[in-house]
Amino acid sequence: MRAWATALWLSSILAAQTPALADNPPSETSFHLSQVDFTYPATYHSLRQVDFRNLPLHLVDVFAEPKDLPLKHGKYELISQPLGSGFEVPTLDSVRRLPSAAHSREEFSVAFYTDTYGGGSSNTDGIAQVFALADGQLKIVQQMTWDEHFSPPGNWYMRFSNGVLTIRSARYLDGDVHCCISGMDVVTLKWSGSRFSQTRMVTERIKSSEKPAKQ
Repeated sequence: MRAWATALWLSSILAAQTPALADNPPSETSFHLSQVDFTYPATYHSLRQVDFRNLPLHLVDVFAEPKDLPLKHGKYELISQPLGSGFEVPTLDSVRRLPSAAHSREEFSVAFYTDTYGGGSSNTDGIAQVFALADGQLKIVQQMTWDEHFSPPGNWYMRFSNGVLTIRSARYLDGDVHCCISGMDVVTLKWSGSRFSQTRMVTERIKSSEKPAKQ
């Protein structure tokens, strides 16, 4: 989705749920799970010392170079010049502690963000980053991104309970246009004590009454 949205942005600068379709659908998913190895320069004795609301967001983009966005009070606003040619507004939504594997010296948390960006049109991504702390070093070890540019049944995109993370991400099916998405991927991931592992992805068709994308 970000590739499509980036192309739209650049072009603007330059001029009720139904049964699953398949466990391995042929079209491209907008959900991405990345293994990350990024270390913050500051040292911490505990994750409780980390001020996530003012911690720079190191965003790994599967289609571009990583970037650092300096959050302030949980939010950052980037407005491109000339005014209105593009924008990006990432926001920290929540942080959850994660249990460590037995006998592990590492501490883990997962932070959830919403990133709204665009130019001629806007898009919204969900982001989850897994943080690990060991020997005073704070690292990002995983990142998940998904496309929230649609209205899902029940109006939720992410749920996390008992170590199971469920994500709904927009999927363009054949014939879909940017405004009107007819599919979504339902992705299930399980926490192992050190990483999330994807256990399932199912594509479901969205009823026509639920198809209009968020504006």
